[in-house]
Amino acid sequence: MNASTIITAAVLALLCAIAASGVISRLKNGSSCCGTRSPKMKKAEVADKDKSHYPFSYRITIGGMKCASCAARVENALNKTSGTFAEVSLPDNSARVLSKTERTAEDFSKTISAAGYSLESFST
Repeated sequence: MNASTIITAAVLALLCAIAASGVISRLKNGSSCCGTRSPKMKKAEVADKDKSHYPFSYRITIGGMKCASCAARVENALNKTSGTFAEVSLPDNSARVLSKTERTAEDFSKTISAAGYSLESFST
């Protein structure tokens, strides 16, 4: 065996060890497309879960969501808004938002933008 073969084998072994370490870390700690390390994001609690208390209903399409952590981040942002109760669907890239007061697309756009996503469409 010559020196270049030994060096090449050592570099390949090091790269394999780094890759294996990354895979093991993601399996143990969870991972998502947006870099979160927690497999489950804590949900924002809605004080009033009685849907009959929310006279206004909105359907929002959200741009930029790619994983469950993205959907949880948007849902939490919406649910932290006073007087709202939101459920986000990742497969549809949408949210159904119930509200105790009338809201505008601009209201939701600000909240969703602050979470790092975009409001694509808005309907009542």
